[in-house]
Amino acid sequence: MPLVGDAVISVSSKRDQHDGTASLSHSRPDTPFPLPYADDFDAYANDSLPKYLSAWNGAFAVAKTADGESVLRQYVTEAPTPWSSEHAPVARGTCVDGRGDFPGCTGAVAILGSANWSAPLSMNVSIRVPTSATKVQPVNWTTAAVGFVSLLWNMEFSDGPTLELRPDLHRWDLACGRKHVVTWTKLAGGTSEHIAPAQWMEVGFVAAANGSLSASINGEEIFAGVQPRCKGLMQGFAAVGTHLNLADFDNLSVAQAQNERGPHLTSLNT
Repeated sequence: MPLVGDAVISVSSKRDQHDGTASLSHSRPDTPFPLPYADDFDAYANDSLPKYLSAWNGAFAVAKTADGESVLRQYVTEAPTPWSSEHAPVARGTCVDGRGDFPGCTGAVAILGSANWSAPLSMNVSIRVPTSATKVQPVNWTTAAVGFVSLLWNMEFSDGPTLELRPDLHRWDLACGRKHVVTWTKLAGGTSEHIAPAQWMEVGFVAAANGSLSASINGEEIFAGVQPRCKGLMQGFAAVGTHLNLADFDNLSVAQAQNERGPHLTSLNT
């Protein structure tokens, strides 16, 4: 049987089989992900998967809170199974000493948008982290419970400007990538009284046209004009995530930033 390049070949155990009649002309044209994007998750049934969000580790689904509000919840507290022994956390001490690239080190991430997104871009989201610590199985290491947001997330390097909130210490950290991944580079850090366990934190995160980063929590600016030093291409997805701990997300939106420092959030939750 002659083989040619750029061809799809079907093999069957039955006689008189033939190729189908599908045509590329029936495919929809490639279109960019539409901006602005916004979702409050109220239109979904409980335990359903919201449109356009794709989980990378973890499990994200719509959940009903005690007050009847619909939110996006991250459920998984177990590290994923590694693909090979070289990524095994026990063998290499990954996630414990911060030098590894085991998939669980990245935490639970839900991405949105396009790999081609670039600045200026702004992201708003409400985050609630119910607990202060979580024990990740099966590697049996304890990590702080956090929630994070990321812009221009590069899947290849697990890289991109990332704002991580650690409620038990009222602390925020701005970095390139995730803390337990080899590409991690800290850019800034500090504390805020607005960062606390079991309460909604309304986050605004902006990558301006000149590449500088700004953020606010509950309407209060925590940093502005920080220049990133990321190893990736500074283009990619928007993302939310956790350290493989439970967390809720609500009122998620992404838009083209309108000015150098971007918009500040107004109250979205009561």
